[in-house]
Amino acid sequence: MKTRYIILIVIAFVLIIAAITNPAKETHKDRVKKELASTFADEQNPLVDIFSQLVSGVAVEYGFDKMVEVDNYVFFSITRIKTPVYSKTVGMGLFSNVFLFGSLKDLVADIRKQSGL
Repeated sequence: MKTRYIILIVIAFVLIIAAITNPAKETHKDRVKKELASTFADEQNPLVDIFSQLVSGVAVEYGFDKMVEVDNYVFFSITRIKTPVYSKTVGMGLFSNVFLFGSLKDLVADIRKQSGL
């Protein structure tokens, strides 16, 4: 009987900590911006380097930033990239961290393919 109560208390404690430390929307957006900037900065081509600086600055600030949506589920949150023709879950927030799935370079290629660019 005591074992059940201990297990329930531990589960309740973990859920309370998860709810308190669920990352904010800005944390999700900052993580996506950093990942996108580093995705383009990995290229060796100088033109791509200039493009990465441009993308991580103006384009991300005004364009990509508006496409990032966060769904908050109290104990965790989901990061989505949404356009008029495309929607994909790209990450998850849990215990003050944002974990992104896959590469954003693949995501950009998928968006271009879906929109016909």
